[in-house]
Amino acid sequence: MSNLSENGDKNKIKSLKLMLVGEAAVGKSSIMYRYTQNTFTYSMLGTAGIDFKKKDVVVDDTKIKIVLFDTAGHDRFRKIIKNHCRGANGIVIVYDVSEESSIEKLSNWMTDIQENADKDVELLLLGNKVDIAERKISEEQSKELSQRLNIPMLETSAKTGFNIEEAFDLIINNILKKEKFETEKTTENRETPVIQQKIVTKKKKEEGCQCLIF
Repeated sequence: MSNLSENGDKNKIKSLKLMLVGEAAVGKSSIMYRYTQNTFTYSMLGTAGIDFKKKDVVVDDTKIKIVLFDTAGHDRFRKIIKNHCRGANGIVIVYDVSEESSIEKLSNWMTDIQENADKDVELLLLGNKVDIAERKISEEQSKELSQRLNIPMLETSAKTGFNIEEAFDLIINNILKKEKFETEKTTENRETPVIQQKIVTKKKKEEGCQCLIF
């Protein structure tokens, strides 16, 4: 997936709203900055409520504006986050592979998404901070979590950039495939002719004797 050139034509660009959710300090802000600006800082401040960045990309000659929302992991901001779930095309649920407690509350985030997000929202699990040597959540545990929740999963490092582009390529392509499938399905249903069964009524024979008169 390539960045959109500033010299590209002025045609209207398709927009996708993506969200990063998860507990505090799992690296959501670092993921956002790594993806949108390819930068990383050790002194990243915690997000207060909602922050967002934009990035233009091209997928199969389609120009797409990604609006990526970074959300706070603190309970006091939960209501704001729930409101922003509505209308999201994709939600990335982030946990920290070096902190076991970061997956303990994933069920709460899943409940929030199920209750507030659109039914067709695309989901992705990210196990962040794989650059840390002493990880507490193994890759096998991450795979088991992915299978249990029935959500695609990738492990990433916002620090090194490992799998960050690949993660967003995955969720964006899955969103576009789903939209294409729904569009083709709607078009097919619209173009399928409705064949009305023609009912032929058999004419009754006249009752009584039919005599020939000479």
